Amino acid sequence: MHGETSVPQYVLGRSERELERLIRQAGLLHPLTERIFRRAGIGPGMRVLDIGCGAGDVSFLAAGLVGPTGSVVGVDVNPGVLAVARERAADKGLSMVTFEERSIENYTAHEPFDAVVGRFVLMYQADPATTLAHVWGLLRSGGILVVQEPDFTAGLHSSPAIALWQQVSDWITETFRRGGVHHDIGGRLYPLFLRAGLPGPGMRQDVSVGGGPDMRDLCRSTAETVRSLLPRIERLGVARAEEVDVDTLAERLERAMNAADSQIRSVPIMAAWATRP
Repeated sequence: MHGETSVPQYVLGRSERELERLIRQAGLLHPLTERIFRRAGIGPGMRVLDIGCGAGDVSFLAAGLVGPTGSVVGVDVNPGVLAVARERAADKGLSMVTFEERSIENYTAHEPFDAVVGRFVLMYQADPATTLAHVWGLLRSGGILVVQEPDFTAGLHSSPAIALWQQVSDWITETFRRGGVHHDIGGRLYPLFLRAGLPGPGMRQDVSVGGGPDMRDLCRSTAETVRSLLPRIERLGVARAEEVDVDTLAERLERAMNAADSQIRSVPIMAAWATRP
């Protein structure tokens, strides 16, 4: 298949606009992630490791749950995004949150963590089962592992069906697939936990669904995702920039949705959590 690779790539790029998109996306995902963290048992006084922390949004969320008696360590390999995370932590007065430039697979700690968390991280790992097994070993007995991952095989869905929404969904999914990203990982977290030698996890699926003004943010975030993907969309032969017309895409998605009185469903996000015996 044209442009396929077996090595996961961060196909969304590292631009400033992509960083802004991730921060806006984090705002949309915040209530879903907070609910899962609470359900898994993350609470006051815990010491938490956030793998693939990026600009720090999941770390900040965890900090709100563990409080001033707890602590959060975020790790990422990108020094530029860690500089942003540190600046944001300082602005928020979150002295209990620190960030380290480290790879997940080589990360070690002097003392075990009470919880390890990660959102949209396993999809970019060369061997997600090995990653899970490694971070599982960083937990104390009774420690909690929580991950959230998308399932792009389900894609965006419109009912009545809208050709533009289906096309955009296909562009996104195919670019992730050709980029070697584990785009289907949300749909196979349970067997992945077992393959890593972990207990069968508790699980939950979340989707955004609706129509009209309620889905305007999804129209915009979908278009911004395509914008970040556009260099890879072209490089991998998925579509041409003229065909995508990214500057008008959000408006066209919303207009098509409203014209058809269509109900839109986002890509499903799967959560999985387990407690170390």
